[in-house]
Amino acid sequence: MLKQQSKVPVKQKPNTHVIHHDSGISFALHNTTIVRRDSIAGKVILNSGGWRTPTTKRRMNQIFDEYLIPLHVYQQDYDWYVYRSDTEETIEFTDYMELSFDRTGGSQ
Repeated sequence: MLKQQSKVPVKQKPNTHVIHHDSGISFALHNTTIVRRDSIAGKVILNSGGWRTPTTKRRMNQIFDEYLIPLHVYQQDYDWYVYRSDTEETIEFTDYMELSFDRTGGSQ
């Protein structure tokens, strides 16, 4: 049986903080900024802070889904990858990786 995704907004998830700033929005899990979306520069910065846990990965994917960011983080054989649905490209995950996007797409 498939587990249904929670419909609770990211900002109401435990240990998750949403920070609005002049250029966009950031999301922190505990004390680590895991996703920063810079709408002015048209980029997203990802960071696990060394916490490559199921919770970090799940929270990133919840942020992507809720804020219409065309990314999905997944794990295969202990390595993390990012799938970009806009380009159908898979990239190996690294902390502080920057991915550029069309500044007109998605929501902030």
